[in-house]
Amino acid sequence: MTYLCHMHFISETRYDTAKGCDDSYYRIKESYRDVSGRSRTRIMLNIGFVSDEPSPEDLRDTGCTFLHVGP
Repeated sequence: MTYLCHMHFISETRYDTAKGCDDSYYRIKESYRDVSGRSRTRIMLNIGFVSDEPSPEDLRDTGCTFLHVGP
């Protein structure tokens, strides 16, 4: 049994071969505790490079879609 703590977006700077420069690469990451109580993390979804900066509403809608719940 695992205990869900939370999910969040993370961004890392990675080389984007399409643009030929470094850019932000987005992922959804989950933090949780395992049965022994140790803190763990795992990547739930690799979103990738985003051409336009997402609005707060876009991030909310993506999270709601991922969790299958309405806003």
